[in-house]
Amino acid sequence: MEKQEKTTAQEVLINLLIKLRECEKEFQEQANMTCERNPTVSYEDTESKFYCGIGDCMAAVGYLIGENAIRDAYDKIPEPEVIQKSPTAKKS
Repeated sequence: MEKQEKTTAQEVLINLLIKLRECEKEFQEQANMTCERNPTVSYEDTESKFYCGIGDCMAAVGYLIGENAIRDAYDKIPEPEVIQKSPTAKKS
């Protein structure tokens, strides 16, 4: 059951990246139309604002994907064996 939850979390994060990419394509189409219809709107300014926002979103999702991968790898590492001193050992 736990494995399914981790797979689901990873799938959700990857799907978020896909959706952000789709937003980027949609933005480009809409921004081109807006700038053609309204000459006072600068494509460069609009693009700059958009990429600042979407870049932050992509960075956050990328960070979460990395954290998820690290957590998955860490969970697979076996616990180290702890060597304990025997109770009869005396200090010199």
